[in-house]
Amino acid sequence: MRFGFETAFRSSGENFVVSEDNLCAIVEVVRSTFGQNPRISISLRSERTLHSEDVLQLLKENLIRTSPIKNISLSSYGGEKGNCIFELSDSGPPVSYRASGTKELCLIFEHEIENILSSMRPWYSGWNINTYQVTWRSFGLFIAFFAIIGSALAGFGAFDNLGFPATWAIMAIFPIAFNTLSAIAFPPIVFSFGVGARQQKRRSSAAIFLMTVIIAGLIVTIIGNFLTDGLKSILSDISGH
Repeated sequence: MRFGFETAFRSSGENFVVSEDNLCAIVEVVRSTFGQNPRISISLRSERTLHSEDVLQLLKENLIRTSPIKNISLSSYGGEKGNCIFELSDSGPPVSYRASGTKELCLIFEHEIENILSSMRPWYSGWNINTYQVTWRSFGLFIAFFAIIGSALAGFGAFDNLGFPATWAIMAIFPIAFNTLSAIAFPPIVFSFGVGARQQKRRSSAAIFLMTVIIAGLIVTIIGNFLTDGLKSILSDISGH
């Protein structure tokens, strides 16, 4: 059946952490909006796919506790109110959906889903999402690193015995390391149940470590640069006398 109004959404530049409660809430919104239980498919990295209309039953499956989740799809077709397909994926847009029905129905659906998505966005959402963004943000941080930390290290004579290429090679390690840690700490989507619950704990630790290193590094650099300039000024005054 065709309907007169359609709405669609594909997330871009955002991060999401999906809990069991979030998934159940999405299922309930689809069911209450379109008048029937959606068919739920959970694809695992073990190449197994689970199907059911009972989300609680799916969440009890042992396979979810032994294999990471790759994709979750909800589909509701053939109802009198409208149609909907909703996807959560770690290999494409983290969140996407397409729904059709009356304009009023689709707008209610959008509003209810956005409320759920807001609760799924972690504090780092929008900071890192794909290789393009990570690369350019890392490049910007690399320039800041070279300007601030490099000047401080140079003040201590750290690069006196190194040639220009070697100096840049050392500095280039920073964006590479930052890219690697960012990919681990800030994935586009995390399913924080089953195997994902353990993975989320490791990612949280990696995120805290990454931010601690960056903040501590900047603080140490600023203090070191201040002390270096102060020491140079004192030594200059002493030599002047």
